Amino acid sequence: MTNDKERSLASIFFNPTSLAAICITLVLVASIVTAPGLLLPKNVYAQNNWYVGKGAKPNMYVTYRIQNHDTNQGQPFLMTIYFKQFDNKSMYWIAPVFVVDKGKVINGTFHLSDLDGRVKVTVPAGTFDTVLVSYHKGVDNNIWVNPDFPYPIKAQTFADVTTGNPPVQYSFELLATGQGQPPEPKSMLEIPKPPLTLQTQRGTYFIRLYWDPPVIEPGNTTKFGILFMDRSQSVLNQVTYDFIVKSSNETVLKEVKDQKASQGTGVQSVRFNQSGPATITINVVAVGGNPMGEFVESADFGIIVAGSHIVPEFPTGMVLAVTAMTIGFVLLFGRSRLNLFGARRSSNTNL
Repeated sequence: MTNDKERSLASIFFNPTSLAAICITLVLVASIVTAPGLLLPKNVYAQNNWYVGKGAKPNMYVTYRIQNHDTNQGQPFLMTIYFKQFDNKSMYWIAPVFVVDKGKVINGTFHLSDLDGRVKVTVPAGTFDTVLVSYHKGVDNNIWVNPDFPYPIKAQTFADVTTGNPPVQYSFELLATGQGQPPEPKSMLEIPKPPLTLQTQRGTYFIRLYWDPPVIEPGNTTKFGILFMDRSQSVLNQVTYDFIVKSSNETVLKEVKDQKASQGTGVQSVRFNQSGPATITINVVAVGGNPMGEFVESADFGIIVAGSHIVPEFPTGMVLAVTAMTIGFVLLFGRSRLNLFGARRSSNTNL
């Protein structure tokens, strides 16, 4: 269970306006492992070679002066890490941490693992012997590194949040590797399936877009349901937003401003006359009655209006499944006195 110091550290470090708890990992670990042009030694497992975490001993401490462009507005700060003891069961160091920034002291506890452990990881490209870079910020974050491979084999890391389930910060896995020139991929028009969930550009909010029917066709009215969530993907209240639809040539097909989503959901109805790609831009204007100001939070959703020359790439069974999911969404919000596809603020526009 997280102790009081860890909670205190999380509440300060995981605040967008404060220092980030991951700074030591990003600056002292991730940059060594993943930065372009920096490679691990070929024989990282060899006894005489250095690896991240080598040499840490109980009751040892290190103090660093750290400066990172994306942390603390680029201003330097001091960080002391005290390797108090090693947890043999969980295989990490219990390390109290002290950060000093302009005389202000922030303290808490990190769980730090080193790179002195081999683990096998299986990805679509095969099974690899790797070194596991792991750190804990509410949940475990992992990066699997093979010392003889130019980039990590796999990674899954999570964003910093103070409440709720942390969203994925970044993740990747190796799909294929081989010798010779790879086959050149062919362009393919993919029709997205609802719902689509995007994070706003500054990472403050999530916006989820539903539509019904799941295959958008010209000449028919499509109803779009919009769900606004915070960084932990909890539903927001009292949201004001703009809804803009553009064609592939940037022609504005529909634009409505200052729409209200009092309980976090909004609905817009659109009738498309032509098939092809389109973009739906949703701007968050205000949340909880507080305007965004000069920092606009927005998300751009790419959709496809199907036609005779555009065939949906998902089968009828998938369409039925998406329809069922949409109905479930409607029923869920109906129980909460929300009417997603029949809200009073819906607007119908012929395009």
